[in-house]
Amino acid sequence: MELRRLAEGYPKIPDGFAVKDGEGIYLEVENARKSGYEMRKLADALSIVASGQAASIAGFKPNSAMVAFVPSAIDERGYNLSHQTRVRNAIQAVAKNELSIYWAKCTLRGCAGVGKVDIQKEQLSTDRASRILKVLDSWGWHPHQEGGTYSSYNKHIAHVWENEYGWGYSVHTFGGHLLESNHASDHTDAKRMAASVLARI
Repeated sequence: MELRRLAEGYPKIPDGFAVKDGEGIYLEVENARKSGYEMRKLADALSIVASGQAASIAGFKPNSAMVAFVPSAIDERGYNLSHQTRVRNAIQAVAKNELSIYWAKCTLRGCAGVGKVDIQKEQLSTDRASRILKVLDSWGWHPHQEGGTYSSYNKHIAHVWENEYGWGYSVHTFGGHLLESNHASDHTDAKRMAASVLARI
């Protein structure tokens, strides 16, 4: 009842909410099989939180989205149910840019207890960003006059480079207008982030 009151404006009220180091963690515990509208609502909520656009809950801004699930789950028909795969696909279908999701894989103890939780972080690419990256790669990455390489997509230039500060990327229009420029962790990440910028246009 407290979460329903505090997260009233969310697409989906979280199953739990945690605070670590002053930042909120939106928790969804997947148990029953979701589909259609309910799955879309869940994917929207997780995408909003993971992209840093969610409103504060109890004074804490949720910047992380976590999905807890049991890998050995069975649906009502007796079939194996991969909550992780279903939620991942739903998020990639609605997200407008790349985002990180935390997966909490739970091992049960007895009928209802949780014996172990394995938490892993996954970087998800949107379907559109992945398609754009394939287009950029198919056109090829060519030497850029300012260093690094570039490729083009729909009247825009994606530029990636490495210097003494590490990897970076930028996206410009053909006319030279800068849309975004930032750091990246490596060459692959730089190209992927540039594709994500183009996916939001």
